[in-house]
This record gives sequence, C-alpha cells and structure tokens, in this order.
Amino acid sequence: MNRHFRRMVAKAVLMLAGCGSTTGVVALPGTDMYRIYKRGATGFIGSDSITADITLQASRFCAEHGKMLQVVNTLTGHSPYMFGNYPKAEVQFRCVAATP
Repeated sequence: MNRHFRRMVAKAVLMLAGCGSTTGVVALPGTDMYRIYKRGATGFIGSDSITADITLQASRFCAEHGKMLQVVNTLTGHSPYMFGNYPKAEVQFRCVAATP
C-alpha cells in the first residue's frame, strides 16, 4: 500500500509540474514584436524549463506564419520558489523572414 501511495504522489507531482498559466502569444502594440509568458503551478520545475517550453511555442507560432523566430528578450523569475513566487518566464520575440 505504501508503494502504491508513493507512485500516486509521484504521478501527481509530475502532472502539476507541467501545469501552469500561460498568456499564449500576445502582440505588443505599436511594434512588430510578440510576447509569451508562463508561470509554473508549483516550485518543482525551474524557469529554464518554462523558458524552453515557451520558446518552442513561439517558434511554432512563427513557423505557422512561414517565418523564423528571433528572440529579442528573455525574462525569468528568481528563487526562492515559495509562497506563490513560482518559476516564471517571458519571451519577447519577432517573426522574421526565413533566409533561403
């Protein structure tokens, strides 16, 4: 029974680590830039993983428009990750013409 409980807890932690809130891709008014922001639901995943995830989302967004990703700025949250200060990241980017 104890072994089964540990497995259930481990699965729950892994599922929560992948969760979080995200803005999706948002156009920055008056510019040709976009931003995407994500905050982890727990402190069990680092800002680096979140940054990698939203950078991939930004790259897919640009690819859907036939362009390539150009990261302009990256902002990340800093530890300690407790009391609601969960890992977070923001990527500001442009979609530029793909070079042949």
